[in-house]
Amino acid sequence: MKKNFDNEKYYNAQKTELLKELNNGFERTYLEIGGKFLEDFHASRVLANYDPNIKFRIIRDLKIKYEVIVCISSLSIMRKKKRKDNKKTYMDECLKLIEFFNKNKIDTSIAITRYRECAAVDSFIDKLKGLKHRVYLFYEDENYPDNVKSVLSKNGLGRNDYIPCNNKLVCVIAPGPDSGKFAVCVSQIFHESKLKIKSTYRKFETFLIPKLSINNPINLACSMAMCDVRGIDCIDMNYLKKYGELRCIDERDKKTFEILKCILPRNEIESKSSISEYFINNILEGIIDLDTANAHSKKEIIRRYKEYSKFFASNKVSQIEFDEATRIYKLIQDDYTFTPNEMMALLSNFIDFWGYDCQSNVCIEELSELIKAICKYRREEYDEKYRYNVLEELADVHNMIIQLEHYFGYEEIQKIRNEKILRTKDVLIKERDEEVNNNG
Repeated sequence: MKKNFDNEKYYNAQKTELLKELNNGFERTYLEIGGKFLEDFHASRVLANYDPNIKFRIIRDLKIKYEVIVCISSLSIMRKKKRKDNKKTYMDECLKLIEFFNKNKIDTSIAITRYRECAAVDSFIDKLKGLKHRVYLFYEDENYPDNVKSVLSKNGLGRNDYIPCNNKLVCVIAPGPDSGKFAVCVSQIFHESKLKIKSTYRKFETFLIPKLSINNPINLACSMAMCDVRGIDCIDMNYLKKYGELRCIDERDKKTFEILKCILPRNEIESKSSISEYFINNILEGIIDLDTANAHSKKEIIRRYKEYSKFFASNKVSQIEFDEATRIYKLIQDDYTFTPNEMMALLSNFIDFWGYDCQSNVCIEELSELIKAICKYRREEYDEKYRYNVLEELADVHNMIIQLEHYFGYEEIQKIRNEKILRTKDVLIKERDEEVNNNG
């Protein structure tokens, strides 16, 4: 497999930014570790030469004393959920992580997330306590994350156990996705705000790569790896409005940011007004051949799709999960640079930035060029060599029309379009009936 990743470039960039972000004046930073902290073999398949344990090396070499919270969801325990790569249960992976940190003399606590009374869950808790591990409960909350007011009440985050931490840096990790890491971070910050401890949040992220499109094969490979848990990938509109740049995020991050905004100090939220600004992700710095990384990602998607097809045929995955895998598999056949939502967001941002006067003039110019292109195509008797010019001008006009739709109001224009389509449909029916009668 052709190498496409430089570990040292990534190591230096990620470590430098982490040190900068941790020098933030807060007493404590809860650092959510995205993806797998150890043995991240998905990343090493997509990014050939990626060190699957580089996250640990970066954290270790910060030379900042830290402790760890290992999160595992009650649902993962009840369902005996397994990692897709090594087929080990999340419970086994949890014990493996705890053992690793104990050997490295790193203080470790265990957070049981979405806790509900259940024999299997309570049995695992008893096992952990029997091994002298510190276990804390974070309760299931049906209002999380949508009802922010309820989440921030004594019956929401206030109901959870508080994990007393002693170090400036707390790494919050898990055996796999959907383990409640962010919920634990905000719960800890919520409790510490009551205790007058000044704490904040950051995320050590690998995938998604925010600077790449949602449709990029590397990001699609990440989505394919988590068909059973992922929300919809979307655009961080706050970041786009502030910086004029696209950042793709998981929709769950967008929702949970509304909670984070309510518990962090005002000056922190004013300086970092989008969830993307809390993410530390320099993976692109390490990718030395993006085309090769994209090619490897497509192979990974195809491999997983074949696996999903096999499991679906034997009723081992749900219809919803298989449909999501199929959707992603089809996307890599098209190779679109942007998703429709990303295109819409960028075009809307263009007219917001440059204004109506400027962009309406550009629209007039593009309409004029389209008229000329169509006339030339007809004049040259539809010669194929002039066809692309028509397509190019159509694309320009379409992009400008979307911007004007944003300015004047998309919904109102759609209503008028529907009315005109209905009117034209009636005309077509009338003319068709007349033609039938004339030929009859």
